[in-house]
Amino acid sequence: MSARPLSLRLFQICSTDSFDKNINTVLDLLRSDSQSEDFCVFPENALYINIDKTIKTPKLDLDLLKPIQKLCWEKKISVSLGSIPIYEGNKLFNRCFTINEEGELKNVYDKIHLFKANVGPLTIDEGNVYTAGKLPSIIDCQLWKIGMSVCFDLRFSDLYSHYAKNKCDLILVPSAFLPQTGRAHWEVLLRARAIETQSFIVASAQVGVHTSVQNTQSTKIRKSYGHSLVISPWGEVLCDLKDQENVSAKVVLDPKELKKVRDSIVMDRELLKI
Repeated sequence: MSARPLSLRLFQICSTDSFDKNINTVLDLLRSDSQSEDFCVFPENALYINIDKTIKTPKLDLDLLKPIQKLCWEKKISVSLGSIPIYEGNKLFNRCFTINEEGELKNVYDKIHLFKANVGPLTIDEGNVYTAGKLPSIIDCQLWKIGMSVCFDLRFSDLYSHYAKNKCDLILVPSAFLPQTGRAHWEVLLRARAIETQSFIVASAQVGVHTSVQNTQSTKIRKSYGHSLVISPWGEVLCDLKDQENVSAKVVLDPKELKKVRDSIVMDRELLKI
């Protein structure tokens, strides 16, 4: 557990299917809102969100991230880019990247649990597009141990139990929740994960109505619930960005809160052997 508070900057955006437009949004927000030593967190699909399924997801050149890497080095900030679609051969992964204060691409995490649901008129199966990841991932930022997850992972407590057993201080949940499931399940699941893992939960989310930039004639849209949240280890909501677009909030996370909660309710995670 770190003895030093973490300056967290939570971002909530409405992405499009244009890498260039999204990166410019991210850069503008980082320039205006972030300060030295901030850990900046963005949602799932931060740099690309597929809106019209007739348009194939283009291959992302990682050189595209260099302006963000340069800004991290200049401002001495670190950034979790939520997730980005990345091809390896013919396989497409929903992949998280972290950029440290030196501007280096460090840790990656591939979304393990792919969204599959029938919600009202919508039928969605990410397995038709993405290949599932296989491994959890833990990053270090300013001596904080941070577990990685993405959106639909939130419904699978085993992943979060793994992070709890490895004494993670903070777990990220970059997301693009649908309004229907968001209203019903978003906050309650995030609070449950914070309580059961006794860690901070930081969930940066997509928000609003997404329209196609690649095909301006397309009538297809996507909607995201928003309500990016920071949850304390006690299960309290520390920050809620509600339905605001392209905004951020700063929250200072105190490691003393972790110790207080873990000392008050002692959970021996080694008792159950499965």
